[in-house]
Amino acid sequence: MQELSEAEIEAQARAIVERANAPRRRSRPRISEILRETAQHAVPIASGDVAAWRLGDGPAVMLAHGWEDDHCIWSRMIERLRARGHAIVVLDLPGHG
Repeated sequence: MQELSEAEIEAQARAIVERANAPRRRSRPRISEILRETAQHAVPIASGDVAAWRLGDGPAVMLAHGWEDDHCIWSRMIERLRARGHAIVVLDLPGHG
């Protein structure tokens, strides 16, 4: 077994922490089936673009996902809101979806 210097141990520990804290990314962004025929918009913000979709006209219900998730968690809710005649805005936040 090879002995490591303090600097090597520290470097390995930092690499482990960085990997653990990095958000998991999908190799290909997924698009909810209900939004596949809807135009996607890129809304520029300071940290990157926010992907957004709008269904319907008038005042809308906005759906935004939580940490390390994407808009797909709202698929059932989108279907139910549309069935009730609501307009909807769905977001994918930078670094997540």
